[in-house]
Amino acid sequence: MVYKIVRGDFYWWIRVEGVLSVVASLLVRVIVKVITDFTGCVHFRNPLEMGGLAYSASMLWAQIMPFVALGFYEGGNKEQLEMLLLGSFGVWAVLNVLFFCSIDRSFVRTFFTRKTGPQYIVELFRTSTLDSAKFRAAFSKRRSYIAKCEDEVRAWMEANYEILVGEEWFRVELVPDDFLPKWILEELNEAAAGGVREKLQPTTLSTMKEVVLTLTTVDTVTDVYMIYLYKVNGLHSNANTMIAMIATNVVIQLGLVLLVLYKKKGWKTKLKEVLITILFLRPFVDAWRVNQKRNDAETMVESRTESMYNKIIELVTESIPGCVLQCYVLLLNPSLGSSR
Repeated sequence: MVYKIVRGDFYWWIRVEGVLSVVASLLVRVIVKVITDFTGCVHFRNPLEMGGLAYSASMLWAQIMPFVALGFYEGGNKEQLEMLLLGSFGVWAVLNVLFFCSIDRSFVRTFFTRKTGPQYIVELFRTSTLDSAKFRAAFSKRRSYIAKCEDEVRAWMEANYEILVGEEWFRVELVPDDFLPKWILEELNEAAAGGVREKLQPTTLSTMKEVVLTLTTVDTVTDVYMIYLYKVNGLHSNANTMIAMIATNVVIQLGLVLLVLYKKKGWKTKLKEVLITILFLRPFVDAWRVNQKRNDAETMVESRTESMYNKIIELVTESIPGCVLQCYVLLLNPSLGSSR
């Protein structure tokens, strides 16, 4: 994740913006990394996902770490485990040799490229000979991906619009206003009802408010239910761990509210924000404030940024660790929650 952030490649390619883009990108990057480590899916070496070099490094890392773990193992069957790991590594090495010998040699370099997602899209636009490929590169991904070639995209649209508009794959609603020739934009607006043409807007937290509220509600309910299951099945330490995760989330959010975001506010406002947090209403309130575009000059950040901070805190302290804990417990106790 640090590698992605440092290289300016954190954001996933999907057309979402704002807080939702941060949450979606974080989840997808984590999911892709986990899938890659445990399956070796070669498609994730694409620059839009992990990238070639990061993919190959993960594959090598996944082979080294079991031997590192074995070094800390103190069981009686250590020699058998060592033979098992050596055998698995041998099979992995042979299969990889066969794989690289059987594929088109020109694809070998894709396993070691350091190209980022935006770099890949810019190169795709510049090198594609098909107009359909250029259009997909320019307008099917997040806009930030073509930031370094926006002038080239505008010039291409200016020169080819009359040809492109007749193509079956061309979708003018995907094209932002500033990429269209002025006379075309004026014609589209005049022809549209209300004087403004229809555009496909990027998905944001505001447009996803119903989904956000539903998922947050389900997440809270499932956490409470899993704590109950752990308690009634005698898994008290696991129940206490989940309670600690939820408490950590609440405490950090309270600190953010009282010490940073609302420190200039009066005690009544602070008390209201504290109640919102401890009653687990923070996601609901944040989503409503973003949807209403509520901004206050006395708060440290705008509502969209506040929602992003709170969601990141929730993901780091509760959602992701809680999911890992629940999967771990359920794998060890497959009958947990079954009818009696």
